[in-house]
Amino acid sequence: MRKIMTLLLALAMMVTASMASASAEHGDCPEHLAGDSNFPIVYALWHDGWYVDKSSLNVQRYDPPYYVIAVNVVTVPDAAGGNQSMNNVKTFRFFYNIDQKGMYIDQHTGNDDWALLDVEDPDERAGLPMAIGEAAFYQAYHMKFYGSKTFLDAKTQKQKPVYDDDFYEDFN
Repeated sequence: MRKIMTLLLALAMMVTASMASASAEHGDCPEHLAGDSNFPIVYALWHDGWYVDKSSLNVQRYDPPYYVIAVNVVTVPDAAGGNQSMNNVKTFRFFYNIDQKGMYIDQHTGNDDWALLDVEDPDERAGLPMAIGEAAFYQAYHMKFYGSKTFLDAKTQKQKPVYDDDFYEDFN
């Protein structure tokens, strides 16, 4: 029984690691939707891609140290397989507090129902909302938000940036 549990745990860790790796590297998904630089990829999981619509960026509050930014993201199923059809367009809205270094997502867009996206949580750090929030802040202000922080990579046991510099290239 112990061997089976160890095997299941090891398999779960490999799946989680491959999912995080795919999202960080965008797998085989194109860097831009249909070659349009206005739609850079922000996240990929398995064969699906999520692309930011840069033209939709809307700074709703500029009151340093407080910022609110909304941006549309399109989902493209099987982007890695060559699909270029948008399946879903969703508006994501973020609140940033520079003094507290906190990024929050509006859980019910438009209702100011803010939930912290905790950079210390590995699941959130590897997730879609934080990647979108980071990309939106960088596009608006050409500054990294969580991207200047590092975390201890469990695999390599070395400090690693939350987002590599190449993450930001298409969000200028």
